Amino acid sequence: MGLALFRAVLPSSPERQRPSLPARPPKPLRLELLLEQPPASRPEQLEHAWSPEDCSPNLSVHPDHPLTARRKPTEHSTDCIRSKRGYASGLHAWELVWPLRERGTHAVVGLATMAAVLHSDSYTALVGRDAESWGWDLSKKQLRHVGLTEGSGSYGPAGASPVPDSFLMVLDADRGSLGFVVEGEYLGDAFCSLKGKTLHPIVNCVWGNSGVTLRYIGSFHRQPQLTELCRRTVQRAMGPRQTGLSLASLPLPRRLQIFLQPQKGHEHEAQD
Repeated sequence: MGLALFRAVLPSSPERQRPSLPARPPKPLRLELLLEQPPASRPEQLEHAWSPEDCSPNLSVHPDHPLTARRKPTEHSTDCIRSKRGYASGLHAWELVWPLRERGTHAVVGLATMAAVLHSDSYTALVGRDAESWGWDLSKKQLRHVGLTEGSGSYGPAGASPVPDSFLMVLDADRGSLGFVVEGEYLGDAFCSLKGKTLHPIVNCVWGNSGVTLRYIGSFHRQPQLTELCRRTVQRAMGPRQTGLSLASLPLPRRLQIFLQPQKGHEHEAQD
């Protein structure tokens, strides 16, 4: 009976009989659940914002725009800023807004310990230069750690597509991984082996008058419940086309239709 009902909900088709492998891994379940939570409040966002005290002298945070770090138009200088808070446990996500036209040659975002260097009198990638930081070079679409490029290929949107102005950074401190989400697509783990460290979001700037906004989305500290796992399993089996259909048309009890309804997505605030 159960198999017959499942087949009625998921009618066979040539596309379903010959599934194609996804180009990217699906979002981790805990990340999906985090993004379905209510957005972080304004006071909470301020608690997790850039630190006006923990930065290069050429970077500042204006009181009127407390989520945005802005670099002075200084030549032959690389400047970094860390967040107010460090993270050693839980799943955390941030939205970064960095306009493409304001990035320059060494636009790097990532995570760092409190020992990471924040200034250099040259244009360079400080984030990812040593063992104290892990960075994603947005211009080159490469991952950097201890001064080396991680992996053999690029990390980011496929082909010549640039990293857009806005994207998400995700730290799973419980698992020890850092990843990014671009236009709703999880790019996979950029770095692993971060467990046991206290890490801060960090940005590496060289472009004069560039502004980088760090907006905290929220955190998730528990393991998914069995009901959440069941809902996700069925929704993924139905595929993206089926989940958009009216569940009322499926031969399911009303309570099960409600249970399978996609959860409301996370909405970001427009202001900084």
